[in-house]
Amino acid sequence: MSAMKNCAIFALLIASALLALTLAVPAQESPRLSIQQSLSFEQQSAEATPTGWFGGPAGSVLADSQVVHSGKWAARLDRTAVTAETFSVLTKSFPVDFGGNTLELRGFLRLKDVSDFAGLWMREDGDGGATLQFDNMQSHAVKGTRDWIEYSIQLPIDPAARKLFFGVLIAGTGTLWADDLQLLVDGNPVADAPAAPPPPETPLDTDHEFDTSSKIHLDSLTPIQIQNLATLARAWGFLKYHHPAVASGKRHWDYDLFRILPAILAAPDRPRANQAVVQWIDALSLVPPCKSCPQLALNDLAVKPDIDWIHHQETLGALLSQRLETIYANRAAKDQFYVSTMPGVGNPRFDHELSYSGITFPDSGFQLLALFRWWNIMQYWAPYREVAAQDWPAILAEFIPKVALAKDKDAYTLALIEAIAKANDTHANLWTSLDLRPPSGKCARPVTVRFIDDQPVIAAIPADAKEPSPFQPGDLLESLDGVESSKLIAAWTPFYADSNTAARQRDMASQFTHGSCGPASLQVRRDGKSLTLSTVREILPAKPGPRVHDLPGDTFRLLSPDIAYLKLSTIKAADVPAYIERARKTKGLIVDIRNYPSDFMPFVLGSLLVSGKTPFATFTNPDLANPGAFRFVTALTIDPAQPHYNGKIMILVDEVSQSQAEYTAMALRAAPNAIIVGSTTAGADGNVSNIPLPGALNTLISGIGVFYPDHRPTQRVGIVPDIVAKPTLAGIKAGRDEVLETAIRHILGPSIPNEEIEHLAKPPALAPIP
Repeated sequence: MSAMKNCAIFALLIASALLALTLAVPAQESPRLSIQQSLSFEQQSAEATPTGWFGGPAGSVLADSQVVHSGKWAARLDRTAVTAETFSVLTKSFPVDFGGNTLELRGFLRLKDVSDFAGLWMREDGDGGATLQFDNMQSHAVKGTRDWIEYSIQLPIDPAARKLFFGVLIAGTGTLWADDLQLLVDGNPVADAPAAPPPPETPLDTDHEFDTSSKIHLDSLTPIQIQNLATLARAWGFLKYHHPAVASGKRHWDYDLFRILPAILAAPDRPRANQAVVQWIDALSLVPPCKSCPQLALNDLAVKPDIDWIHHQETLGALLSQRLETIYANRAAKDQFYVSTMPGVGNPRFDHELSYSGITFPDSGFQLLALFRWWNIMQYWAPYREVAAQDWPAILAEFIPKVALAKDKDAYTLALIEAIAKANDTHANLWTSLDLRPPSGKCARPVTVRFIDDQPVIAAIPADAKEPSPFQPGDLLESLDGVESSKLIAAWTPFYADSNTAARQRDMASQFTHGSCGPASLQVRRDGKSLTLSTVREILPAKPGPRVHDLPGDTFRLLSPDIAYLKLSTIKAADVPAYIERARKTKGLIVDIRNYPSDFMPFVLGSLLVSGKTPFATFTNPDLANPGAFRFVTALTIDPAQPHYNGKIMILVDEVSQSQAEYTAMALRAAPNAIIVGSTTAGADGNVSNIPLPGALNTLISGIGVFYPDHRPTQRVGIVPDIVAKPTLAGIKAGRDEVLETAIRHILGPSIPNEEIEHLAKPPALAPIP
């Protein structure tokens, strides 16, 4: 489960933004046989973007002749508080036309005042731009100021990889220099790697009829057309994963959809549309009786395929129902062309889904393709399909007109954002297009908003604000520009693909004051009185990364001789044994996971907290021979190690605890003396699977199910605390950390005065480790 490390929402944003940026990489790719000179940046003649590289945002990536590791030139990435985007990147790409097992990128980096992180990065893409392997060194926490140091990252060479992107990046603010890069395959220069045989040709390579347009243009849809399109969507998806000719990759199934669409749209009623689908199926190759037919074994079955609809003759008609039943009985064997599973993890990988970056909008056919692709992936490959608690056929019918009739790319994208939100999966979202999600706008007020008792509240004012703020911590936001907050929340909610209310409010809070740049009016309630504050929305500095609610300062410290505090947002695995050794004589250890762990902690830290072999999680994986089925696998266990901690263990969580943070909380909770303190977490757990969509869009799903060993769920439910503790309006005003106070109180007992508890939880009272 080490791939859990790459599931941070911020990491996903970085990966998705890199995807969007690299779609714009110039078509001319670097020949790998003559790449070495550009890796050392010695082709340069002026301080511009390094020759042979693509960089962005504009103005933040240059060649440097003054600060170098060797030779005459290096690359420099500069970011200030006003630099566009959240990171800057230097990129090179070329086809994966070589063989081998392991790719390694080495390079010397120098840092000055890097606020978030910097590093090398690599990404392997498959057909259609699907991300197969990715690393950006975020977990290495390389930041601050450092002299030249050589770093290295490695990726396995994925058999399905078709294109490699790599380079360096910096997130936040500061300056990064890079020089003397090396790209190696199995320890040797990439130029010396053996050429790989070209992949076998498929219809995706030879069928070009609809490369520029689906030839489907719609201005309206009748109820019967919507009904017939919904039936087509279900039949198209069913055939994609069950018909041997389609599931084996013998058809360009996207383009076959465009070929049948005119007949479906022209059908005057349901029977004639069903007949058109029957004729379409009959034109495919015959489905021979299977010799070793796939069986749906019931042992360890977590989710059954939802295929009862193929038996509904009153909807499909007798002929279409019989065709689908025959195909299901003789369905494709385990291997699938359009989906496989990630080695060692098991989440689905959508290998041959094309992203069609060159199409022009509006294009109703490609827009319907996007909806049909996503909807059917949800039906057959989403482990939390049932947990989403949705009427999936109704969602399909609702969004057919919304998506198909969108009049431009923005309208199409926004319709998809709303559709994807129905998954109730915080990992979902349309990550390449969040700037369209309301409230949209490049400007905002420099305040931190947080929901307290379901109300948006000013939680903090930046300490480095340029001028005095009219706001105060604890101000309740009643309206923005004359519109009540409750009405804004109701209007925005359909566009937030979050697993639960806690995550939705967290994400909405981060955008709450966004809008057009310039004057804005906000009404707040302060000390029982309504105040109208005139303010200005402005372009804010780049966000430093995922939101955290832990204490600033050191990773480990003693709050008192009896209490140790360890936060995971800056943890390094190598330091954990020393931290536990220092905490051994305390009564309690507080592990703060109101953040995203910077390193993978379930086993490293968990092993020092358990007293025996301890199961803590099990998973569900898809069954390729039975699309829509998911099966439980053997539970993971933690083995005890030394030094062992015997005291009370208080684990702090809240709405910013997501994915790997939740997985870590599950692991640590298995310790005998562990107690979860806080509030509902984001409820999004499991390695993610990338879904390319037409128009070079990109979404994700939680690709495996994550459960406790007794099969209790975590998705949408989150990590349920043993002791509920939440911030209050009074606590926000007073600058208190009431969740931390609750943990301290539980360790020290009821006799300690409140003033002492509050004092111990205040950052100024924290004692750094010697």
